[in-house]
Amino acid sequence: MAAEQLALTVLMGALLVGIAAFLARTENWRTYAPLAGDPAATGGSNEHEQGHGHKPSGVIRWLTTVDHKDIGILYGTYGVIAFLWGGVAVLLMRLELTTPTSTLIEPSLYNALLTSHG
Repeated sequence: MAAEQLALTVLMGALLVGIAAFLARTENWRTYAPLAGDPAATGGSNEHEQGHGHKPSGVIRWLTTVDHKDIGILYGTYGVIAFLWGGVAVLLMRLELTTPTSTLIEPSLYNALLTSHG
């Protein structure tokens, strides 16, 4: 039982490290808006004249953003991660239910997977 809990903890830690690495790589995504630097698109003035500041970089940007494009990226990323985690959880639960006497995972881990999947 302790081995399964340790494996699940390591898996979740690796998932969090992967998410942090993904967010660190995407700090230069502020250029994805094609009209962001075009003075004609903003009424002939630049961002500093309109009162907009520079976005922070790295993880701080993603944790403190109010930009709708960044929030959309965060929602999409969370949706993909939740879909993958739910798929792994249901796969393990279905493997456990293949036969009535199957004991691939402990009952407490099965209950934890059922709760987190739901």
